[in-house]
Amino acid sequence: MKVLVLDDNYQDLAPMFRHCFREDEFVFVATPAAAEKVLGQNTFDVLLLDGNLGNGVTGPDVLRRWKSKGLGLPPVHMISGDPEMNKEGLEAGAAGAIDKIDIGEGFEALRKK
Repeated sequence: MKVLVLDDNYQDLAPMFRHCFREDEFVFVATPAAAEKVLGQNTFDVLLLDGNLGNGVTGPDVLRRWKSKGLGLPPVHMISGDPEMNKEGLEAGAAGAIDKIDIGEGFEALRKK
């Protein structure tokens, strides 16, 4: 599976993802602009979107903006430790949500779909 991860602190996730899910390919970016650039150049099976991207920017806001622009997106899954942020992401059009506390188990289930 080819996975794009948009998380302002992806450095915390990258080693765990690469260790636990060695057969999957990950591309990590820290900003929505970087994600848009990568999305325009590659095809992904899934996009994991952090709920809080810093500086008042939220994943749900980014997702709403992308959808309003008609940006071609793979299935988007929120990844946040805040259940309300995950809920807001689902309301914004995310296909699913994974609590960051359970990210290993949640991603494994997603990969099996």
